[in-house]
Amino acid sequence: MPVKRAMRHRTRSDNAERQRLYSLPKQHRWTEDPFLHRQMRKSWRGGRARVANQIVAAAGSYTTPVWHGRGWVYLQSLEYGQRTAIPLKGTHLPSGTLRILLQDNSQVEVHHAVAEEQVCSTRPCGPATVGVDKGCTEAYTDSDGERHRWLGWTGMIQNS
Repeated sequence: MPVKRAMRHRTRSDNAERQRLYSLPKQHRWTEDPFLHRQMRKSWRGGRARVANQIVAAAGSYTTPVWHGRGWVYLQSLEYGQRTAIPLKGTHLPSGTLRILLQDNSQVEVHHAVAEEQVCSTRPCGPATVGVDKGCTEAYTDSDGERHRWLGWTGMIQNS
């Protein structure tokens, strides 16, 4: 292990310090020692993606113009000074971090976060509180006291 090798190299003549450094990872306290913290960060490289069909684009790495009544996303490409253009289905322009998924059928999906105020209805619904309670026998009861039964894994609920 490269961390133990670095600890041995640093503490060649000091056995007490070597034992102290060896005990810190076992006690999950390796962040307390700056040398050990640096060695652990260096040896553990996180952030490896296990998928080959997606790209994550940071907010400043793309542009989103509307051209001829259609939204477009222009991403950085591998060639210097060139951009890759992705057409969108409407004129709604994404913002923030994008996740671009490359599908098997040569389609491209652009996922982005949307503010809650944009998608949730803010119309008043009335003073009643709405809730659903699931019982032990797979029966649901709503706020009005009506009972509904679950129709298996079809995702359907039927009034009883």
